[in-house]
Amino acid sequence: MRVDFVIGGTQKGGTSALDSFLRKHPEICMPTTRKELHFFDREEDDTDYKKYHANFKPKPQHPR
Repeated sequence: MRVDFVIGGTQKGGTSALDSFLRKHPEICMPTTRKELHFFDREEDDTDYKKYHANFKPKPQHPR
């Protein structure tokens, strides 16, 4: 499964509430480890997107 949306936010911008609402939706797969992955704000030249996608564990009800 590939990620098909990314949310960018600011501190105190309502991202915790948005995360909570999205996690309750039965067809949305959110990161399993934590809310903020900080994957795209690192300055590495060897970006391995497999590491990014490994943070998501889709269940059968999640669309593919």
